[in-house]
Amino acid sequence: MPDAIPLMRTGLMESIILEARDMGIFTPPYEKEAGLPPLPWGEQPPGIAMPLAMGMDFLEIVARKEGLPLFGYQVVNQNSLPLIRSFHLQCRACANVGELIRQFITQAQEQTSIADYRLIQTREAATLAHCGHSPRKHCLQTDLYTVAILIQLLQRVLGSQWMPGQIHLRSEKIKAIERASVFRGVDIRFNQPYRAIVFSRELLQAGIPSFQDHPAPGTDKRPELPREGISRQLEALLPAYLATGMLNSKMLEKISGMSFRTLQRRLQQEGHQYSEILLKVRLQQARELLHRTDHNLASIAGKLGYSNTPNFIRAFRHWTGISPGEYRRLYKAGTKASNTTTPLSS
Repeated sequence: MPDAIPLMRTGLMESIILEARDMGIFTPPYEKEAGLPPLPWGEQPPGIAMPLAMGMDFLEIVARKEGLPLFGYQVVNQNSLPLIRSFHLQCRACANVGELIRQFITQAQEQTSIADYRLIQTREAATLAHCGHSPRKHCLQTDLYTVAILIQLLQRVLGSQWMPGQIHLRSEKIKAIERASVFRGVDIRFNQPYRAIVFSRELLQAGIPSFQDHPAPGTDKRPELPREGISRQLEALLPAYLATGMLNSKMLEKISGMSFRTLQRRLQQEGHQYSEILLKVRLQQARELLHRTDHNLASIAGKLGYSNTPNFIRAFRHWTGISPGEYRRLYKAGTKASNTTTPLSS
């Protein structure tokens, strides 16, 4: 039984999908097969959460069906690291490669709930490794995606031709990877305990240029992805799936990676019920949409998974004591609408 639901930011998935489309790949069938949330990629906030396993499945599905054994590497290599929106590295204050890597490690923890990047040093070598638990075993494309991110991080400083001395992959030996021209001269090691790149320790002291395309420290902050607590993780996941209107037991099993009965039992152990969490998430999203958008009520009802507007209005009035229209008017008038409402019990 899983102890948690591994999460990832949709911003990471968005960068993969948009790059795949730039490569000429028609992604919607693969998105559906992997179970990705039906989000407007390129338009939605990058901080929403989704199941990490589905992102990993998408990489494997595209690679297999498009005949692209290096897809996980190519989908990163198509663009430079700064253009991956979810990896805004705050590196203006970094004096050398070692500091840049440590900043990367800090920032990367915000992108998935199982991120565990480590810089391991010996007398001569430095290893930048991802040691986190994976919800899937032997996922070659996730291996390639991870090492591509690490390689591009250092190529930003050391030049686009730089490559590590070694690449460690968790997957089994694949001849197509060994023979790939992009890895010529690199010692690739399969069946390793973690994904990693290995390079000379001396590089940690190499100076880095000033990056003007990164935001200043303190910007682009998002709530931390919950690493434990099924109820908290469901709260983070459900916003991406509300608009489907299909949050039934089958969908929840796919999202959570456990049977619906097990999910219910885990929630009960934490003192929660699924229906309560769904209502809470809907209220939070309704308030957010009423605050920051001018969408009409029919559009908001659809985004929350309601089949019709009257059902949404009745539910909102039940939650808050006022209609969504009144709530929006109070907010726009500068009144603290939350002070006039009845909070949803938790």
